[in-house]
Amino acid sequence: MNKEIFEFLKHNKLITLATSDSEFPWVCNLYYVVDDNLHFYFLSSPQTIHAKQLMENNKVAFTVTDTHQTPTDKKKAIQATGIAKKVTDLKKVIWFISQFTKDPKKYNAKEIVKSIGRVVYEITPTKMKFFNQELYEEEGGFKWVEIKE
Repeated sequence: MNKEIFEFLKHNKLITLATSDSEFPWVCNLYYVVDDNLHFYFLSSPQTIHAKQLMENNKVAFTVTDTHQTPTDKKKAIQATGIAKKVTDLKKVIWFISQFTKDPKKYNAKEIVKSIGRVVYEITPTKMKFFNQELYEEEGGFKWVEIKE
């Protein structure tokens, strides 16, 4: 099933992230990169509402939806929960920037990270549901994804 998930993720680049703190919930859309372990990475300013909320509560919910589908198409999407944290490992940050820009020769990842004032975050999924009505029609249109630690 992971092959189908990675194929789906390859064609969709926006993640909708839900965060919350003691005051209120918040939702935002972000561009993401995913690694081979189905960990999701995104870049954000520490001044955003979602980044501030992550400092108080690192539990998140998120979705990735095929934004090209119409109301009559068979549905494809991911719904998940996870734990988000700042990435402090410079090698991981450089990997993210190279994946994010898709042209590592053109960009110096270390300089980008220093100059943009942004932080790379990693989401480790705790629960994940993969909707794909083309593949899983008999199972109600979805399958639970096994999360490996």
